Amino acid sequence: MVYFSLVHSVFMVVLVIGLGVAYGLTPLIAQENGKSNFKECAELLSNSLWLNVAAAVFLFLIVYYGSMFAIQHADQDPQVVATAKPYLLILSLSILPLMVFQTFKQFAEGLGFTKQAMSITIWGNVLNVIIAVILVKGMFGIEPMGVQGVGIATLIDRVLMMLVMMWYVLGS
Repeated sequence: MVYFSLVHSVFMVVLVIGLGVAYGLTPLIAQENGKSNFKECAELLSNSLWLNVAAAVFLFLIVYYGSMFAIQHADQDPQVVATAKPYLLILSLSILPLMVFQTFKQFAEGLGFTKQAMSITIWGNVLNVIIAVILVKGMFGIEPMGVQGVGIATLIDRVLMMLVMMWYVLGS
């Protein structure tokens, strides 16, 4: 369990930075939507998507190069570091789908569709727990994966949440 604490203490800083970048879209969309300036809403969505993808790539690089290096030099048990690094890598891969999801979520919330965004988020978290239990324990013929299963479940969940949120926003 030490590797969970180690990885999450590093990853939470990155996550807060990423979410902070994404949250700026909601008030801008609400303002332009209030003026019935739908063309500007579309441009804001497009620009925000590009910005959040760029932020995701930047944050991934920070995690991959900076945090991986920092974890090695954090005076932790070498076995903890050996277990934590692959888990951190899997979590860092989930930054991109998370940031794309956040782009569409903030856009929907700016338009006033908060229930839908909340529902997708809640169901995504429930799905994350279910997939994590299956992968960690090795159910349904899957080999037990331990902590790596939690990371893979998070990655799968974030990709699915991104796809559902994109489908909802673009389909509406």
